[in-house]
Formats: sequence, C-alpha cells, structure tokens
Amino acid sequence: MSDWSLGLTMTIMGMGMVFLVLAILVVLVYLFNWIYYRYVERSRAPAEAGRGREPLAAGEPARQVPELSLEPVTDCLSPAKVAAIMAAITALAGPERGFHLVKVASSRGSLSWAAAGRQTLIDQRQQYLARKE
Repeated sequence: MSDWSLGLTMTIMGMGMVFLVLAILVVLVYLFNWIYYRYVERSRAPAEAGRGREPLAAGEPARQVPELSLEPVTDCLSPAKVAAIMAAITALAGPERGFHLVKVASSRGSLSWAAAGRQTLIDQRQQYLARKE
C-alpha cells in the first residue's frame, strides 16, 4: 500500500469512527430524554394537579388589586417618541392584542455596562497605538 492510500484510509476510518460515536451519543440523548418525559414527568403531573388555585370559600373576600397611578411623565420621552413606540408594538403584535400604555419611565440607573464598554474601546485603541509606535 502506498503512503497516500494508507493516509486516506486512516483519515476515512478515523472520521467515520468519530461520526459513529457522535451518532450513538445523539441516540442515547434522545433515549434518555424520551425516558425522562415518559416516566418522570407523567408521574409528577398528577401530584402537581392539586396545587392550582383553590376556589374561594363562601363569604371569603377576594384579594384586592392595587390601583395604578396614571400620572403623566414629562421628563423622559417626547410624546412623538412614545407614539412611535406604541405604533411599532401595535404593528408587531396586531391591534387585536389591545396593548395599553400605562407608564413611561426613564431608566436612569447604573451606567456601568456602558462605561465598561467605553473603557474596553479606549484600551483597545491604546494597545493599537502602542503597537504602531
């Protein structure tokens, strides 16, 4: 056998063995998944069936839902931007969903992620300039 044919044969045999082992692993994963959902999930379903909401007893008051305050917020977004956002949501979800704008609030929280991103860009630029010199 020549060196080329031996090399080609070994390559094909090696790759075939790797794909065979991967196929066996895929079958095993599907088998374990099927066993889990067949036996474990079915046995768990009747036990969890009784954990739903219990009906209210006679004379028991229902829980009150707190009222939402609908105060206009003027310091975040302009009314045109809010209208554009609501139009985009309605166009995406469809008018039958019936979204209602409740509150527009600014997210003036931590800007640490933005600062970290800027710092990464500055560091990369400085490394580039240091290598260039």
